Amino acid sequence: MESRYKAIQDTKSIVELLDRSRSAQSRTNTTSSAPSPSLAPATIAFSAASNQIIDLLHSQMADPNALFYMNARSESELKSLAKQLLPFLVGRRDTLSRLVSESNTGAIHVSEKTKAFWQVKKIATDKFLQVFEHAQKNGAELADEERQRREEYLESSQAAWTALKDVLATLDSTVLGPYTLASEDGTKVLGRIEAHVGNGFTLPEEFSVAEARRRAGLPAVNVESSERQSKLAAFWDSMRERPSWKKVYGEGLH
Repeated sequence: MESRYKAIQDTKSIVELLDRSRSAQSRTNTTSSAPSPSLAPATIAFSAASNQIIDLLHSQMADPNALFYMNARSESELKSLAKQLLPFLVGRRDTLSRLVSESNTGAIHVSEKTKAFWQVKKIATDKFLQVFEHAQKNGAELADEERQRREEYLESSQAAWTALKDVLATLDSTVLGPYTLASEDGTKVLGRIEAHVGNGFTLPEEFSVAEARRRAGLPAVNVESSERQSKLAAFWDSMRERPSWKKVYGEGLH
């Protein structure tokens, strides 16, 4: 049965709906220290910058799920990644196959959109499995078709991580301060990301650490006035001090 209501599925639409639903009216006649009723930017310029950042974060080039599956740029990395992902992907393929089969036979009743969604996911899963199932073979042991799939995968992985350089550089230059948008400091975290992207990629460290902490309302203890970091590192530092961040990631990223 098709619903006459349209589901909100993407993150941006969900956040915008919640933002519009916030109210400045107090229901308890008390003074609140909660954030302002609206999180939307107050000016056209800030709105443009905010939209650019949001679109960039939700672009295909910045998709963390894609990068997770494409996180191998050499045969040795592919072998390691396959050991990690194969059990999960096999389970996903089997589940999707069962769901598609049961929907075709009428054992379960779902909309055509749901059925099409399962089929697309199964096709994508099968493509990864065609590479990962043969990841432990040396190049000489591969059949021609298997070798071609591996080469295409490694080329796509390299391209994906190369494209991420542009995403990070654009994001870092667009961020206006630590509030435009784990316990380790941002410089260390961004350093690991830069190293993983590789080929000498680094973000410009032009943002004053002391100024970033001042804007975020954080103490600048043992911080030299000349110390600099990237804007993304400053953003990370401001986020990790928030109670909500500590509640979710207090014991590390997961």
